[in-house]
Amino acid sequence: MGRALRVAQLAATAARCAPASSALASPRVWQLAGNQRAPALRLAAQMRLGGSSAPARYNHTSAGEAAAEEKTVVEETVVSKTVVLEETPVPIEQPVAEQEPIPQDEAMSEEELPLEEPASEDSMEYMERMAMMIERMEVLEARLAETVKKQNPRKRWSESPFGIVNWEKAPLTLHLKGRNTPVKADPLWLRDSCTCKTCVDPHSGQKTFATTELADIPQVDDARFLPNGDLRVTFGNDQHVCHFPKSEVDQWNVDPNYWRGRAATKRPWPIHWDRIGYAKMIASGKCDINYRDWMENDEAFWDAFSDLCQTGLIFVRGVPEDEESVRRIAERIGQLQHTFYGWTWDVKSKPQAENVAYTSGFLGLHQDLMYHDPIPQLQLLHCLSNSCKGGESLFSNGIRAAYEMEYQDAESYKVLTSYKVPFGYNKNGNHYWASRRTITTAPDGAPLETRWAPPFQVPSRQASDPFAHQAFLQWKRASLEFQKIVESRRSTYLVKMNPGDCVIFNNSTVLHGRREFQTAEGSRWLKGAYIAPQTYLGAISRLEAVREAQGNPLPSIFRGAWR
Repeated sequence: MGRALRVAQLAATAARCAPASSALASPRVWQLAGNQRAPALRLAAQMRLGGSSAPARYNHTSAGEAAAEEKTVVEETVVSKTVVLEETPVPIEQPVAEQEPIPQDEAMSEEELPLEEPASEDSMEYMERMAMMIERMEVLEARLAETVKKQNPRKRWSESPFGIVNWEKAPLTLHLKGRNTPVKADPLWLRDSCTCKTCVDPHSGQKTFATTELADIPQVDDARFLPNGDLRVTFGNDQHVCHFPKSEVDQWNVDPNYWRGRAATKRPWPIHWDRIGYAKMIASGKCDINYRDWMENDEAFWDAFSDLCQTGLIFVRGVPEDEESVRRIAERIGQLQHTFYGWTWDVKSKPQAENVAYTSGFLGLHQDLMYHDPIPQLQLLHCLSNSCKGGESLFSNGIRAAYEMEYQDAESYKVLTSYKVPFGYNKNGNHYWASRRTITTAPDGAPLETRWAPPFQVPSRQASDPFAHQAFLQWKRASLEFQKIVESRRSTYLVKMNPGDCVIFNNSTVLHGRREFQTAEGSRWLKGAYIAPQTYLGAISRLEAVREAQGNPLPSIFRGAWR
């Protein structure tokens, strides 16, 4: 009906503007009117000025009244791509005499009024042009509506003091305040990551739905930052609302490989120390804690654990000299990692030792269990006795050495980050093997961890490919440069542990070794234990929660963004 009224308006306008000799609208106009079956439209199509006439039943205006009556014509004007409706008064001319009444037997209802034939070929041509104009007006009207729709669509973005969220198309775009690069968030990932009590069981902590139940591209109806900075996303497929904490959203912009729920998304900034730098920290009281404080004082414990995260090396003093002390110290962080050595193990000199560490000879800087999966993250060594001559412990920061090598010889650094070295162990029925890159890196190329254990290397695969031979040679030369840096006097911190001392170090970033000692007099006995990577990350997550509660949150960084 709306279209019929529109055509009626256009036809009526055309009729008023027609010359005195014009006749009724063309068959095209009648077809438009007839198809819609609108009496008002048919009446408008029959209206004309000058020599035209309308049925008497619709002519209610006398000559005197018509002289004073004015009727408005609606004209559409496009101004700056906006529809402006202007009303222009147009006086209606005096109506002419009534036409002969329609014979009774030919009379029809108002809906089915007959079409008058055009008076002449000229008027027919004119009305055909009017019909074409009407069609063009309809096309323009449709185009205008489409233009307005494009220029003023349903709002699909929101703005707040924390930034702008645009969800016009996937993925969502987050323009965070103070950030130059926008964050892209995939709707499927957002919906699948929801941890509300509907999506994750509050008791078991496990998902209540499968990812396969979701749409490929979930429909986002709304997305905005709340007053506290949290992101709220409303999905139309299942009318579900997801909330993402501000701290997490900030992390998306920092870590390109962010995983929601991953442990230790924040941590203390690392300190890549050398010998002098570490000695100064020890002298200031950093990286050093009493056993009683470690076990009973939460604040002191978390401060010391924070030092461990930063430097990868701390000492616990005054430890009771019993074999279970190392277990108690380790369990303050988390459960122990079991290996084929057991939950705990002894480092003693003995004949026909199955491990080079169980001898009295010099033990170069290395990292433990490079052939094991997973490689232990933390290692603890509790000194129960060390009365013999020699046997000083050696420590060196592998990440600092990696940075130094990258700066001095970028090509050799690249070789160590790409070539895989085989490590293995095969004793007493325990057979392990793995290949590792000497330096593992983050997405930005920064060194993450080192894998250095010359005593535990096994022969590389012999290949007839000359490129393999060349690659092995390049690795050998690059490794020599790394060894010179990491074993230099400037890099190596030396300390002789006393009974009651327990050292804890990061086995992925700190290399350790030992000088030769004499067994003729005295003894040397260390009790050791390992902690797995995930246990370590879980402890960092607890540290993160403690610092948040204290109002001193850890920096939002990801491993590798430590340049």
